[in-house]
Amino acid sequence: MDFRVVVIGAGLSGLACAQGLSRLGAEVVVYERDQAVDARPQGYRIQLDPPGLTGLRQCLPAELFELCLATAGGPLAPPRVVDEGLCPRAEQAYMPQAYTPWTQAYPFNRGTLREILLTGLNVCYGKEFTAFERIDGRVGVRFADGHWDSADLVVGADGVGSAVRRQLLPQAKVGDAGLRLIYGKIPLRQRESLPEWVFEHIFTVATGTNRAHVGLGPVVLRNRPSGRISPVDDYIACMVGAPADLLPPFEELRKYGRRDLRSLAGDLIGDGWHPDIHRLLDHWDTKSLFPLRISSASAVEPWSTPGVTLLGDAVHAMSPVLAMGVNTALRDSGELIRAITTGATLPDAVATYQERMLGYALPLVEASRRIGQHRVGQH
Repeated sequence: MDFRVVVIGAGLSGLACAQGLSRLGAEVVVYERDQAVDARPQGYRIQLDPPGLTGLRQCLPAELFELCLATAGGPLAPPRVVDEGLCPRAEQAYMPQAYTPWTQAYPFNRGTLREILLTGLNVCYGKEFTAFERIDGRVGVRFADGHWDSADLVVGADGVGSAVRRQLLPQAKVGDAGLRLIYGKIPLRQRESLPEWVFEHIFTVATGTNRAHVGLGPVVLRNRPSGRISPVDDYIACMVGAPADLLPPFEELRKYGRRDLRSLAGDLIGDGWHPDIHRLLDHWDTKSLFPLRISSASAVEPWSTPGVTLLGDAVHAMSPVLAMGVNTALRDSGELIRAITTGATLPDAVATYQERMLGYALPLVEASRRIGQHRVGQH
């Protein structure tokens, strides 16, 4: 297909989309505000369910998709929700008791997945998007350093703080969900000293009476293809979260040193918590810690600005309680590729994608908000 695409944002959905467009024969360039691929912490573990895996399959060449699968963790039991004493909470009764081949989820290391998705792409770092404008049937794009480009389609995949969304849909707001996380990982250098139950489920959430919670997800990779990707040691993703009113303001939290973050997390987990939780936190890698603020998008009305669309958190940011944020973002990428391959004109394909995306994504935003309010004190 003879068209040119500018993707704003080199996160997972933007890169997957770029891969899919390249497979269709489009000329694609990805612009990223960060100065380098590792300029800031972006998390560790992600969980991909069938919607995310299907999106990846629709975008990637078969070789890269198989490489992604080869680096995933092995299949585990479904998530579980427990209290601070590790006793099942009432909502555990509504969780799946087993996965099927059609519902199975897998843990991935985010950095490894991103490294694979970067393969063969034209990515320009240090380019902060500032504005787009329609010019003679195309879309011009401007950047903070004075750089200018143009394309038939601009894809805003620039995350929660999307500058593309601010211009395209100024009425579409992303609000503070009232949750804060201190996120890090537990290395498995001494696995024998860790409780074995943490390796049985794909994710465990323990919630306390003070509304603090601990999330634990093992990442035990099955394969490390020699010479293809950077080595990664196995670990447990570990996050301690709480409603914002139990913690300092986020701008202050961002200035905390890693030891201070660890101490703050420890203050949230008191003596009433099960000894296994304390034992796990004792092994938390202090150097890996960083704070996160959780956001949630408001409903978005359909739009019809030619030549500009949005993916992922740029349009439907949601809290992580359903583990569907990344899955939905990757589904977006696959749905856009699927719409374009139908043979319709590019504007018609983008309109079809947007209608489908709002239909499946906005209910998930609302469901994550509702469950987050019940489970962990989200606004």
